[in-house]
Amino acid sequence: MRPKQYRILDNYINDGHKKLLREPTDLLLLGKLGTQLTVDDIHYLVCTFKGLYPDRNLTPTTIRKSVIANWLNENKIPLEQVQIMSGQ
Repeated sequence: MRPKQYRILDNYINDGHKKLLREPTDLLLLGKLGTQLTVDDIHYLVCTFKGLYPDRNLTPTTIRKSVIANWLNENKIPLEQVQIMSGQ
């Protein structure tokens, strides 16, 4: 994780996430009503940004594949560590 990404996540966890909480939960990603984001919610959010990337096939799956490829090819992270990081 890059420092800029860490700050964004840290701000969400320490500020945004707390504002969304309606009741204690272990969930990281919450919707605006404080409920769990579903797979359909995530697909919808990604689809709303497709217009910003007209030359790319933007889906949660392609984003995941891109991140894994970046870890392997650009960051030279060992395969075993990438498998752990990606939950495989």
